[in-house]
Amino acid sequence: MAILAQVVLKMDSDIPADACVNTLWFEVTPDVGQTIVDVIDQENGGVTGDDWGIHEAILNMYDDWSAIYSPVIDPAAGEVKYYDMDGPPPHYPIAVRPLALTTVDNASLPAEVALCLSFQAQKFSGVPQASRRGRIYLGPMGGSATGLDGRPESVTVGLITTAASAFLDRGAANPQWSWVVWSTKNETSAPVADGWVDNAWDTQRRRGLIPTSRDVFAL
Repeated sequence: MAILAQVVLKMDSDIPADACVNTLWFEVTPDVGQTIVDVIDQENGGVTGDDWGIHEAILNMYDDWSAIYSPVIDPAAGEVKYYDMDGPPPHYPIAVRPLALTTVDNASLPAEVALCLSFQAQKFSGVPQASRRGRIYLGPMGGSATGLDGRPESVTVGLITTAASAFLDRGAANPQWSWVVWSTKNETSAPVADGWVDNAWDTQRRRGLIPTSRDVFAL
């Protein structure tokens, strides 16, 4: 079953258009007697990696990233909307869960500044890789995420990849769900095999904040 998770980080402006949205895809195979929502809500018992449900794994990953996020994010207001994409459209959420972050940075970069987390399925000869790659743009970023050279701090990049690697491992260890790349063109999924973050900023112009005031001048 193809499940779409829409991760929404809301801003302290309370303007819906300012929200930062990431989309993650999963293949879910519930056990007998389980529903998709059961797999989403499964709680980690602290014994093995198999205990991680989808939502707790997402929450843990984003909370690991929270210290590099901008203070314009309202850390208590985030949410994740889950959609079962196997049925015909329109699709409505089958679950909406809170995404509360522990902390955020105390300074901010411009809202348009982002870091790209790229990921891909395993490569096979004769199979085009373009439809087997995905990405999400993380942001808005905090001021401590950048170095004196204008590039992302190596600590920032390492924090992102470490949390993403743990997220990938938790899905791989659980037979009920896996993180996948979804091809809209082919309507197929492929398990994520690896990923990366470059040490260069990306710009997401659509994330620019809506003006709240204007200074003018004239002759």
